Amino acid sequence: MTDAELAEYRQLILADVEAYGWFCVVVLGDDEAGSPPFAYSVGFTETLGCPEFLVFGLPDELMFAMLEGVFLQIEGGRVPEDGARWGGLIEGFECVSRAVDPARLGSGLTDHADWFRRERGGDEPAPVHQLVWPGADDGLFPWDEGCELDVVLLQPPMYAPPETAH
Repeated sequence: MTDAELAEYRQLILADVEAYGWFCVVVLGDDEAGSPPFAYSVGFTETLGCPEFLVFGLPDELMFAMLEGVFLQIEGGRVPEDGARWGGLIEGFECVSRAVDPARLGSGLTDHADWFRRERGGDEPAPVHQLVWPGADDGLFPWDEGCELDVVLLQPPMYAPPETAH
């Protein structure tokens, strides 16, 4: 992205947070590098006074809809907590939010949210919660024994310290 494109993108982020309360950043996956696509919020910290959220490994539209669902639930009074179960994000399943380990945030994972926070006067990266979804066939989460390998591989455990994550 050129400097001009980045400046334009950042103006879009500012405008959307002003108009809608948040912005969704979608990052494409890289099959060769084994990195799944992901999406994260920008603006939850300012608008809702809560962590930003991110989700891995699903189609762009679904990840956007999940983040929007979290935004609406928090806007309606829900308090996000580590280990909380979230209904209404994926039909027929609950998701779980996990606090992302702060050691993971220095990697540029949520760089636009970090930029936004600095732009608004924050000194440190925004706290982040990862939305973790279960396998469609068995309802198991990545930390459950017997969980499908694809479900595990599509959701890096950002809630675990880097030295213990697999």
